Amino acid sequence: MANKFQPMLDAQKARFFSDLSKSAQWRLAQLDRMERTSKASVKRL
Repeated sequence: MANKFQPMLDAQKARFFSDLSKSAQWRLAQLDRMERTSKASVKRL
């Protein structure tokens, strides 16, 4: 049975390996922001 999502998965994989995605520096900055937001939320609880 063919996976109806395979074309979409193949396209995502190709984009990921094309170096068109966000840089590692951008991703680390996003993780830092998420950490600060999470810590602020925990303090409010």
